[in-house]
Amino acid sequence: MSASFERKVKKAERTKEISKGNLRLASEVKKLTEALKKMNPELEVCIDRNSQDKSQIEFLFDEYEAIFESSNELKQRITDLEVSAEQIRQQIQNTSVMNEELAVANHSLKPALAV
Repeated sequence: MSASFERKVKKAERTKEISKGNLRLASEVKKLTEALKKMNPELEVCIDRNSQDKSQIEFLFDEYEAIFESSNELKQRITDLEVSAEQIRQQIQNTSVMNEELAVANHSLKPALAV
């Protein structure tokens, strides 16, 4: 076997050992939590309240993320509108210049048309 393959096998075995350890720890935490709940009913209420608070915090954080995303979208829309407004201002200015040029041309054509 190549050294690279052996390293991958050892890494996979280590990952498997860590996963087993994590499962054992999770199981132990669950058992200890249940034991504490039995020992102290008030603790059960606190744990339940903590779980509810955690859920509410997660919900509020999700709402915050949605608002933040909407805020970024609104900022982009404002930027787009500012660009459009500047383009419209430029078009108005160009139109005004053209109107002045037409007025001058019209004024110079009036004597020729009067004949």
